[in-house]
This record gives sequence, C-alpha cells and structure tokens, in this order.
Amino acid sequence: MSRSLLRRGPLRVASFQRIISQFINTKRDAFRTTASMAVAAQDTGVEVTKMNLFTAINDAMSIAMRTDDTAIVFGEDVAFGGVFRCSQNMREEFGDDRVFNTPLSENGIAGFAIGYAATGGTAIGEIQFADYVRVFAFAFAFAFAFAFASNLME
Repeated sequence: MSRSLLRRGPLRVASFQRIISQFINTKRDAFRTTASMAVAAQDTGVEVTKMNLFTAINDAMSIAMRTDDTAIVFGEDVAFGGVFRCSQNMREEFGDDRVFNTPLSENGIAGFAIGYAATGGTAIGEIQFADYVRVFAFAFAFAFAFAFASNLME
C-alpha cells in the first residue's frame, strides 16, 4: 500500500481540496474557452445556435444519419423519441428501417451494435440510463479481446 493512502489528517484534506480546486479550474477554463469560441464565431459571421444537451444530441445524431447512409439509431423507445426525447422526430425523418425500438435488453443492444459495426455500418445504440452503460463496456471489451486474439492467430 502506498504511503499516500496511509496519510491521515490535514495532508489528506489538503490533497482532496487541491483535487477539487483543479476540477473547478478545469470546468471554469472550459466554460471560458467555449464562451470565447462563441464570441469568435459571431465575429466571423458564423451562425451560433444555442441548444440544450438533448437538442444537441438529437442534432448530432441527425447529422450522422444525413451524412452516412449506413447509420442507424436503435434502443429502448427511440422510435417514440426516447425517455429523454433525444431521438424526437427522427423516425419520421429517416424511416422505420433506420430508427427502431429494441427489446428491453442492454446486452442485446450492445451485441447488435458490435455486430452491425463489424459489418461496416454505423451503429448508434441508445442506453436509457447510465447505470447500464457498464454492460456496453463489458461487451466492447470482449469484442476487442476477441478481435485482437483473432488477428494474432492469422
């Protein structure tokens, strides 16, 4: 066990405070950078659109779908807009064959995404809540290990 983990008292509190301070400074710098980019974009005549996170996700997925004919969006309730409305109106714009619901199975969504991507398509699988993202992580780690081992055997 390292000495830093064994420290007690003011030194450990100071370290924690330093970490929090760095985190806050990073967030503040990111905000300043974003704000200065917006001002610079306006100065050059580039149109800047303000949007919330959900609208930005919808916009990014729509751009991907328009520019890549192999892109598909799938997940639990995405055809209806999703729980957080990130895929709102996408089924009407891109059709049932590119935006569709899946069963309530995070393993199935992860497996389908890996399989579709392995065939050359662009898979956009939606998992509703962050608690289930680890299922994706395990599935991708397994797929990566399998692909790596397969390449070693060739």
